[in-house]
Amino acid sequence: MHDSIKETLMNSLDKYSSSELTQKEIDSLSERLERSNLYAKFLDDFESSSASNEDMFIENLIKYLHDSIRMPDDELNQILGIYFLNIVAFITDFLNTQNLKDKKKHIKNLKKLFIKNTRKIILMYQKGLNVTIDKLEK
Repeated sequence: MHDSIKETLMNSLDKYSSSELTQKEIDSLSERLERSNLYAKFLDDFESSSASNEDMFIENLIKYLHDSIRMPDDELNQILGIYFLNIVAFITDFLNTQNLKDKKKHIKNLKKLFIKNTRKIILMYQKGLNVTIDKLEK
């Protein structure tokens, strides 16, 4: 009985497995790379937005998060979504700190750190896609 299950499983895996990507899968990689440029554009827009006070910072952060999250569901969307859930909790806790001195300076540093780390995530994703696409073209 054990051999029968193993044989059935192996037959199913062989039937649906392949040693190379289909053209549709290759095209999907290129589409994901193009979409990742939109995430970078949204981040550039956020970077150039005002953070002159807490309300402006939060308003522009929410706009950035909204623009990014409404993108089609792919790996980058999922990775950024997890990052956003964690970092936004940190940002809101930090901004709600009582008697925080020089809030404007802290907002500026928070924004800079958020942008730096988000950009790293996007660039790492793009690099991975580019490496894969380059290997497929050879």
